[in-house]
Amino acid sequence: MKASDFEGCVKVMTGQTDAGQETKITVDLDKIRSTGNMCPSTHAYTGAGYCQEVKCFRNPSGHESRLGGKGWSCKGGLTMQFVGQPIRATTDERCPLEEPDIGKSNSCVNGLSEQEIESGIRIFTIKANKAIRYGFYDSLSKDPKGILIDKVDDGCAADLAGLQKGDIVLSVNDFTYFSRKDSKDKFFSDMVSKRKELKFQIVRNGNKKTIIIEPSMCSNPQLKFRGNPKTMNRTFL
Repeated sequence: MKASDFEGCVKVMTGQTDAGQETKITVDLDKIRSTGNMCPSTHAYTGAGYCQEVKCFRNPSGHESRLGGKGWSCKGGLTMQFVGQPIRATTDERCPLEEPDIGKSNSCVNGLSEQEIESGIRIFTIKANKAIRYGFYDSLSKDPKGILIDKVDDGCAADLAGLQKGDIVLSVNDFTYFSRKDSKDKFFSDMVSKRKELKFQIVRNGNKKTIIIEPSMCSNPQLKFRGNPKTMNRTFL
């Protein structure tokens, strides 16, 4: 997954959209037809496929119990309450295709503690697909030594060429530095669209070597990972 796609997932979950950019919503009919996995950013899931708005106001009875520990907060002695009419949850395939936990806004925060949610951690999925590609994922976080390989898909071009998770790429086709994440993403995207081979100069266990990767048709299963857009760290699950 490209860094730009990762950031896009976060924008969808937090209710942010770029002008002129349309959010793609699709539905897995077998799994979420009657429920959905995504509420608007100001709403929480109440069950049976419905969301309800969460607001803060004074209530002598205290917080709504279903919202406690789910990442919501109020200041100034106000309490968290459900208000308004329920609305249907929608489905976004970038979050796990499962019902959100009661009181949470989407399934990307299922199973996470309140502290994890507040720190920015989310759970994402990448759809299973078959395409011409190199078959590796680089780390989204910056590494002063080079590009850190985060995952290599079994049986794909990078795997067959000998690339391994943990390899540090010092240069790609004699490019030694990408000043921006999007420039790196665009470079790899352009190269695979033209079916150009990549010459990686890597270091592994202190030893340097050259690996040539030519893109090929490759299938990969659905992937799930835990990521934090604040730190650009990602761990495949």
